[in-house]
Amino acid sequence: MNKHVLLIVKEEDGKELRQVLEKQDFLPILVSSVELFNDMELSCRISLVILDLDLHMVSNFFVSHLKKKTRAWIIGISSGKFHPHLEEALRSDLFSIVRKPIDYSELFYCIKCVEDGNEFNEPVNKVRISRH
Repeated sequence: MNKHVLLIVKEEDGKELRQVLEKQDFLPILVSSVELFNDMELSCRISLVILDLDLHMVSNFFVSHLKKKTRAWIIGISSGKFHPHLEEALRSDLFSIVRKPIDYSELFYCIKCVEDGNEFNEPVNKVRISRH
């Protein structure tokens, strides 16, 4: 079963995360900024999003838009303990938050909880990123 995971994380964090996910048979798609995601045309079913809450332009509005666009569970990663600017997203749009540096056993526990509650969907097509 194919499992597309969208990673919206800094490129330097995304390389290791992508490799770890690939070893577990996930198909990670790395997007290194909110701006690139906003230019992205989704043409496959995203099963899970891993979002770096420390990225510039991450807001309640963005997280809500991300959830609507992907219709996927969102797991946040963050170096901070508190995110008062994301209070609404924390209540309604984020499944969980994993602290940086990432403890992969904690991350995979969260992913397993998502998988146990929802079947990952087969891909429809590829993801294309358009740059203007």
